[in-house]
Amino acid sequence: MAQENVEIRQSEAHSPHSVKLFSAAYESMQSIYPNTQKAAFSMDPLRADGVKLLLAFHKESPAGCCAIFKLDGYSELKRLFVLPEMREFGVAEGLLEEVEAVARRNHTRKIMLESGIRLEAAHRLYLRSGYRKRGAFGGHDDLPESLFFEIKLDA
Repeated sequence: MAQENVEIRQSEAHSPHSVKLFSAAYESMQSIYPNTQKAAFSMDPLRADGVKLLLAFHKESPAGCCAIFKLDGYSELKRLFVLPEMREFGVAEGLLEEVEAVARRNHTRKIMLESGIRLEAAHRLYLRSGYRKRGAFGGHDDLPESLFFEIKLDA
């Protein structure tokens, strides 16, 4: 069910709203995990084939973003982020709903993601939305600061 006053739009990596929101996501992660290796922010990984970028708008204001990577047999959700001032409007829920719709259109029935252990509000969102904890997958290392989730979608 779409959230009231939240609109989800597919975007391109070069759009100003994409750059603003994904840059804010990067800066947020750097502030939460200050002791991690810092690579320069780049939109390049989000320009790859099979990647879809979703942006959320609340009353026409940019509010959040995420990326969906279509991989072999599943979709991977990355960089789900909502601006702090937009976190009580159902933006994350709206993004997750659209992620699932995109995965279905991509003919994948499983979405997986890696999340930092300190992102407790995100973990509650994933569990409330039907995601279940799982082990590391793909090229992800099973590190103590990471948690992994998945959801299996109905047809």
